[in-house]
Amino acid sequence: MEYKMDLFNEHLIKVRKSFGQSLSQALIIVTAVFSSVLFTVPYFGTIIPPLFWFGAYYVMRYFSVEYEYSFTNGGLDIDKIYAQKKRVHVLSVNVKQFEILAPVTTETFAARMQDKNIKNRVDASSHANTAGTYFSVFNLEDKGRTILFFEPPEKMINAIKSYIPRRVVDE
Repeated sequence: MEYKMDLFNEHLIKVRKSFGQSLSQALIIVTAVFSSVLFTVPYFGTIIPPLFWFGAYYVMRYFSVEYEYSFTNGGLDIDKIYAQKKRVHVLSVNVKQFEILAPVTTETFAARMQDKNIKNRVDASSHANTAGTYFSVFNLEDKGRTILFFEPPEKMINAIKSYIPRRVVDE
């Protein structure tokens, strides 16, 4: 009897905030503070500032975003995690569907970006490190041709390479 070991690899990355997101956060805080000062009118003043603070807290949670990549026996699952609490499933794909897996710094990337048949774009990268960002093109039954941007660690790339060695492009 022959036993095969399962391949499992998991990686978590934190998305870097853009200047616009940081500015939005600052404006939300300033608005909440301003509402506390402005609405000191009796009766209404006791209700409105806490509502602004609660709204600010609720909206601010969605500025903290992480992506989790889980690779198990040829299946890649990507989840988006808000404020380390709320998990949203983004994508599930079998890597055997990948046409290519390559760094965005290769010449192949520029050629693939010109492809007019790509209908869907999934960006699950941190937006900070283009050198470690990879892309993959594949077909999803419900969404059509898709391009995925993500930052897998070397261990995950090697695991994917064991499934599709000819379609993984090294730098």
